[in-house]
Amino acid sequence: MQADKAPSDELFRKLALAVFRAGKADRAILGYLAAHYNGGIGEMRSLLHAVTEQGAEPADLPTRVLAGQLFLGDRSEIRWVFACCEQRGAVERELAEAYFTVCAGEYLLSDIPLTSDQARAMEDYAEQMTKVPRLYACALLHYYVSLDALGAREKTLAERFLQMLAEQDIFLPESKQLAGKVRLPDALLERSLFSFRGEEGKRYIVESRVLPGETAFRRADCTELFGRIYLRSSVLFSGETEEYRVLDAESGEVVQRTVLRESTERISRGSAYARLNRFGELLGGAEEELKAELSAYAAAREARSELFSFGADSMASLMTQRGAEVDAVSGN
Repeated sequence: MQADKAPSDELFRKLALAVFRAGKADRAILGYLAAHYNGGIGEMRSLLHAVTEQGAEPADLPTRVLAGQLFLGDRSEIRWVFACCEQRGAVERELAEAYFTVCAGEYLLSDIPLTSDQARAMEDYAEQMTKVPRLYACALLHYYVSLDALGAREKTLAERFLQMLAEQDIFLPESKQLAGKVRLPDALLERSLFSFRGEEGKRYIVESRVLPGETAFRRADCTELFGRIYLRSSVLFSGETEEYRVLDAESGEVVQRTVLRESTERISRGSAYARLNRFGELLGGAEEELKAELSAYAAAREARSELFSFGADSMASLMTQRGAEVDAVSGN
C-alpha cells in the first residue's frame, strides 16, 4: 500500500477496513480505502473525515459520498461534503444542481440559512436555464427579501421569477416586501395573500370565510408547494375581511388563524378594483361625488382610447412621419 501497488481485491479492502475501524489507519491505508472502498454512506463519510484530517489522497471519495447522500436523501453534513468536492475542482453539473436543490429546500422548509456563495451559484444556474424550477425561484426570492439592497443581476432575476410564478398563479406573501426594489406584477399587488407552512409528515385542512356575508367556514382550495407550504390568493373589495383557519387533518385541532383585508397596495395604486370599491361606497347616497367619479372615469377611458387605439390609417400616418415606407405597413 505504501508503494501504491496494492491490488483492488476483496482481501486487501477487508484488511484495510479492519485497520481503519480499529482507528489505526495511516495515510497510505486511508488513501487506498478512499480509492477502492464503497460501503455504507455513514462509514464513507467517516472515512472522508479521516482522509481530510490526515491529509491523505481522497481520490473521488467526496464525489461518491455526495452522490450517495443525494440519492438516499441523507443531509448529514452535506454542505461540508460539497465543500470537499469543490476543493477537488469543478463539481459535475447534475450533482451541483441536485445539491443546490437540497439547499433551497432546507432554506424554505427548515429555515437553514442560504449563504451568499450558494445564492450566487444558484443564480448562475438559473441564468442558464430556460425553465427555472419553482424551488429555485421561491428560495432566491425569499433570499432577496432578506437583503437590504439588490444589484442589477438580482433585480433582473427577481422580476423574472415573480413573473414566472404569477403566470402559474403562485404568489408568495413575502414577495410584496420587494416593492420599491423591483417591479411587481399587477396580479401580485391586486391580491390578498395567505400562506401556511406545515410540519413534515402532517396533513392539514385550510378553511376560509369572507365577512360580511358568510358565517360558516368552507374548505379553501390552496396551491400546495413542496408538500408543506399552502398558498391561496383572493381579491377583496372595500369593507371585506377574509378569515382563515388551518386544522390538523388527524385531530381537527385549529393550528393557525389568519385575517386578511383588502390589499393596501391596490388602494394606493388606484387600480380598477380600487375604483370599483370607490363606486360602491358612493352608491349609498353621495350622488354628486359619484357623478364626479364617473365623469373622471369616462375622461380617463377616452384618453386611453386616443392614446393607444391606432387604426391602419393612423398607424400608416405615424410611420410615414418617422420615414418608414407606407407600403410596408400591413392593414393589420
